[in-house]
Amino acid sequence: MTGDPGAPVFREEQRLIWPFWVLVAVPALVSWWIFIRQIGQRHTVGSNPAPDWMVWLIWIGAGFGLPVLFLTHRMVTEVWADSVSIRWRPGHTWIRRSAAWRRAEPSGCMASWARRGRWT
Repeated sequence: MTGDPGAPVFREEQRLIWPFWVLVAVPALVSWWIFIRQIGQRHTVGSNPAPDWMVWLIWIGAGFGLPVLFLTHRMVTEVWADSVSIRWRPGHTWIRRSAAWRRAEPSGCMASWARRGRWT
């Protein structure tokens, strides 16, 4: 918590967890294998191979683009004195909601409220 009125009270930055990396790694590795096999070694892949320009396109998109996108992807949550904002990066998608703060007394059932309903 800082004393600067222009700074958020709380800021958290999250990256994607490992199960998403499995979903990214499989197409990336397959596109690398196809690219090396067809472009590098000049052996066709499959009985009806894609043209070389298509292999280049798939390799750039799935072999480079997808991993770079997921490497740079972040969710940034900021709590301000009057609102809460959630941003997804890269890009400028963000949600900012005003908030009225009040003191909450700790109780046993409070931990599961975040999973039960909407956030308003």
